[in-house]
Amino acid sequence: MEEQSMKIVDKSRDFITDFFTRKLSNKYVYHNLNHTRQTVEACAEAADYYELPPAEQEVLLVAAWFHDAGYVTTYRGHEEESKTIASAFLQQEQYPADRQKEVMRLINSTKWEHEPTDLLEKILHDADRISIGKKSFARKAELLRIEWEVFLDKHYSPSEWNKLQQEYILNTHFYTDYFRKEYGDRREKNINDQRAAHKKAKSKKEKDKEPKRGIETMYRATYRNHIELSAIADSKANMMISINTIIMSIIITVVGGSFTLTERAFIENMRFTIPICILLIGSLVSVIYAIISARPNVTKKDVSLEKVRNKQSSALFFGNFTNMELPEFIKNMKEIGQSKDLLYDSMSIDIYFLGLVLTEKYRLLRISYSVFMGGLVLAVVAFIGIFFVTQYNMR
Repeated sequence: MEEQSMKIVDKSRDFITDFFTRKLSNKYVYHNLNHTRQTVEACAEAADYYELPPAEQEVLLVAAWFHDAGYVTTYRGHEEESKTIASAFLQQEQYPADRQKEVMRLINSTKWEHEPTDLLEKILHDADRISIGKKSFARKAELLRIEWEVFLDKHYSPSEWNKLQQEYILNTHFYTDYFRKEYGDRREKNINDQRAAHKKAKSKKEKDKEPKRGIETMYRATYRNHIELSAIADSKANMMISINTIIMSIIITVVGGSFTLTERAFIENMRFTIPICILLIGSLVSVIYAIISARPNVTKKDVSLEKVRNKQSSALFFGNFTNMELPEFIKNMKEIGQSKDLLYDSMSIDIYFLGLVLTEKYRLLRISYSVFMGGLVLAVVAFIGIFFVTQYNMR
């Protein structure tokens, strides 16, 4: 490939690498930088095999680098976003207009419903779907399944997913001789493996598995929400602590400094004692409630196996189980692990008490914010009132 071609391809690689690293969510476990690199490498191998002219290699590899860039902003219809991102980059690099058009055409050809018409489109199509001819097909399929659950809210039972993957691999084939030659045999083996997996999943009872999966998702989401809300509460408390301590420091410094002034200046400033005291007391009360809200508060309860069985307490919270002896704790956890109902009940109790702690945090924070707002308003009103009254009396 010509040096100039290598230059724009390398710039595309550097741009996408930095772009994905900074902006692509970690939740993209399939359509990520690794998938893009794999697609580019497969395109480069096919380009060498077909001895494509440098200009064609160039647009092919640039399109391969940008074909999934749109996932940064949207999941559905990402190809149009990919074209927009690629166009902006290539225009900035003053890339020739005719080659820009070719890159856009190739990116557009990666749409699911598009039927490739020429060699470049066929190479990009096969490279983008190269996983059907690799040993990692089943593992990559599971990563795609996770993405669909997160971004498309699509949930499949093992039997449904295996059937979907079987249909996909049967309906997806390689258009180029190169990919058929290099990856065709493995695709056939993947088809057979997928059929076997589908039969195995279909023979199992799905009725008991689906509720279990839904319950685990519910508990996982609830715990995550509690953690996030607790972090938000601590962040708000820290903000109130910082603001109020700054205000109190300034007031104390200014008031303390007034004692070093002349007697007349001190007497004149005494008229603002009321608003200063209001603001100081308001800030003090507000920061006290904020500190109480943010202060670690670990509840400790005596937990026994009998209480866990009777659903009166949970051994999952560290404030409870650290009071146990190690053999007793192991015994508790073993019994909880052997009973699905006992495990779920323990998690429910744990979530309940986490909710109580979170409710108290936000109650204290609400008081802190309310006192701060009230003190600030009263101080300003008092300051304005005293200022105008004294100015009027001085006439």
